[in-house]
Amino acid sequence: MGFDRSPAPQVLRRLAAQAVALFPALAGVRVLRSYQGFRPYLPDHLPAIGPDPRVPGLFHACGHEGAGIGLAPATGLLTAQLLSGRQPELDLSPFRPDRFPERTPDRSPDRSPDRSPHRSPHRSPHRTEEAS
Repeated sequence: MGFDRSPAPQVLRRLAAQAVALFPALAGVRVLRSYQGFRPYLPDHLPAIGPDPRVPGLFHACGHEGAGIGLAPATGLLTAQLLSGRQPELDLSPFRPDRFPERTPDRSPDRSPDRSPHRSPHRSPHRTEEAS
């Protein structure tokens, strides 16, 4: 999957079947359109919130995985507190952007710089894949 944004009909069919199983009234509803997005996460599954000491002026508020919408108000509040020079209401040390060792990107001839050999950033490692 990686950063492939093309539609995946088999995934849409599975989601629709699961939705109908939970809400049978949806069985007769026609899908007009669908959309998808990435669910970026960091190796420890915690977001990065705060200034990046490696790049002056860079501030992170990212990597919330699938919880970004729900965590947006709290992240916004903490970000506003930091940017306005106030003490955040929460200890942000677990969310430091520089908590991971720096890596050198793999730029081998058979892999473009935007393709990572690691797990897809929009898929949770907690899910299992169905056999095709």
